[in-house]
Amino acid sequence: MSEKNVSIYESLINARKEFKPLIETAKNPFFKSTYAPLAEVINSVKDALSNNNIGFFQSVDPIGEKEIVNTTTTDKNGTVKTEQKVVSFSKITTTLFAGNGEKIETSYPLIIADTDPQKVGATVTYAKRYALTAALGIASEDDDAQSVSRPAAQTASAKPTQQAKPATSAKPAETKPAQPVKSKTLEEIGNAEGVTVTEDDNIVTVAGKTFSLSNDLRALGFHWEGQTKTWFKQKTQAVAA
Repeated sequence: MSEKNVSIYESLINARKEFKPLIETAKNPFFKSTYAPLAEVINSVKDALSNNNIGFFQSVDPIGEKEIVNTTTTDKNGTVKTEQKVVSFSKITTTLFAGNGEKIETSYPLIIADTDPQKVGATVTYAKRYALTAALGIASEDDDAQSVSRPAAQTASAKPTQQAKPATSAKPAETKPAQPVKSKTLEEIGNAEGVTVTEDDNIVTVAGKTFSLSNDLRALGFHWEGQTKTWFKQKTQAVAA
């Protein structure tokens, strides 16, 4: 256990050596992946932190006034629905504190655009997990963002492509250049099953089953937001559909 004359930074270095491996017990059925939820993150670090005289707590701190945002949603049948959402801006503050009175504080942004208590709670828990792993410098496989950005892995059993034998003709076969793949337009993306396109005064947001559309969305200038699990861009950056 850390002595009182040991700094919190030294104690944290020693604690990190004792962290247990993260156990990925939670599943994301949409991306068919697993990840370590907040409870498992805490279980993997609490004993090591306690052994080194370090505790922690997390708080949700508002950082701005709530705003009412008008959103327009178009479903795959072309039906347009306009509604108002209350958006609140906060941050998750993670505080590590030692027995000698020293502490370390870090913050993680939190934007909530829902009033359903269950959905709000899930968003806060999601943010706390990322905030705690960031404060302690440990890695947990992201349940969505890494699945979008990770290239397809090659399996060990894959057989190498057999090279064709050279042609006996003196004239080499003519090779046609590959045709570029045309990206989907925003209208085509909005008509895809399970995809919702939302527009307000300045932002275009795409949510839902967007995994197979990630390249098309990037080509249109959209950016992935892991916290809200949506794609977004400013209208001034929009590419015409």
